[in-house]
Amino acid sequence: MTTYVLGKEFFECHKDIEVSTFALWVEKHHAQWYRINKETIKTLSKLQWEEFLNYVDKNEWGIEERKLKAYIRNWYIEKHGVFSFSSSHRLFVVNTSKFQLLKVLYDVTEEEVVNISNVDEIEKKLPCPKSYYCNWLIEFDTNHSIIYGGIVKYIAHNGNKSVINFKIVNDKEDGGKNIKNILNAEGIHNCQELKTSNIMSSPRDEAIIIKRFLKYDWFDDFVEGSEQYFREQSNKNPKSQRFENYYSFNVWSQRYGSHYTHIQIGWGNRAIDANHTSTGFTTKVESGAILTISRMETGYISIFLYGAKTDTRRPIEDAIVLKSCISPKKLLKSSFKQELWNNLLAYMECTSLDGNPNKCQSIRVFKLRLLKSMVVDGKNMSSQFSRGLQKTIFYVLNIGLSGCLLFGIQRACDSSSNLDNITNRIDSLRYDIHENTKTLQNACKRDTSLIKIRTKNNIIIKE
Repeated sequence: MTTYVLGKEFFECHKDIEVSTFALWVEKHHAQWYRINKETIKTLSKLQWEEFLNYVDKNEWGIEERKLKAYIRNWYIEKHGVFSFSSSHRLFVVNTSKFQLLKVLYDVTEEEVVNISNVDEIEKKLPCPKSYYCNWLIEFDTNHSIIYGGIVKYIAHNGNKSVINFKIVNDKEDGGKNIKNILNAEGIHNCQELKTSNIMSSPRDEAIIIKRFLKYDWFDDFVEGSEQYFREQSNKNPKSQRFENYYSFNVWSQRYGSHYTHIQIGWGNRAIDANHTSTGFTTKVESGAILTISRMETGYISIFLYGAKTDTRRPIEDAIVLKSCISPKKLLKSSFKQELWNNLLAYMECTSLDGNPNKCQSIRVFKLRLLKSMVVDGKNMSSQFSRGLQKTIFYVLNIGLSGCLLFGIQRACDSSSNLDNITNRIDSLRYDIHENTKTLQNACKRDTSLIKIRTKNNIIIKE
């Protein structure tokens, strides 16, 4: 067990925040929920910090407690930061009956809190310290309260000294000196002193986590409003009502912990034929089209569309991937939800045995199959359009590169022919020079006086 002994400084360090900013934050990140609870949220934002915590804890406003506390925590982390109480098996020891802050910001239950108002209550209220392995002493000074000194002494004296350890969190100079003296007197030297900044996460550190939890909240908002929205769409659409005579329209959802992870919207099964035998009867069943939306751990969602099918008849594709890895905030837009409904109904009309799609629905499903990725035989495949485009680009590049290669070869051949011509001309010139040289040599042999010429006073003289 991890024990947190909290002094008054711990509670006081949470007071420096403007409650008025809560309404603006909710309006920005959870607009739909804000519109429903607008007046209540505005009234809450006018309260002081202590009043705010008190009213939220008592839940006197009729707002869903789980959502309200989750939004307050995310808002507070973004504005101020919180202590990181990471252990799931924990005990909080306080000296105040007003621990609404723990319940609102840290989701602490009353069973996890022990309130000790005097020294005599320490042994009566604290469980056996043999299970206290890690003890956090957060923001208090025993110079101001003998109660905390008694708590530390009780835990140190009765705990398992071979495994127990203490972490003193105090920003004051020598704030943990008296605590260390108490522990040393009990023979415990496994003690660590920390500053508040060591265990308190800053808004910047928590920014990524907050974004992820915002995505969780957006998906929760969509799921909780889906039953009403899609049933209204089904009830007011004659084509959908026709299917209601054979199938049952349902909205299924699944959650893990406090958040939804999965939702399915669509039609169930219906019997289309029966075979009676002496031992009983068997039936053939057709399942209706289903729209499936799954949230991943990252907070992003993927949307799949499954067609109506029987054991022997089904669409070529296992599923159409409408969207992949998008923010769930898009699900809160009315236009986006309407588009999902139109896709679901059109796909049901096109894949059901008794479907009767109109021209617009046929075109819609054709476009989905053309432009969207699909799952075929359990394998993800890119859209037909992208595959066709890739083939076209491949052939264009293949033909283009082949043409470039042929052109290069032709130019190279042309260059080779020019080179042969130049070589022949050089050989011809060499031959001409050689012949002229021979002629000149023969002439010189016939008349040597042409070589032995001297000039004198610009007069040619033959020797």
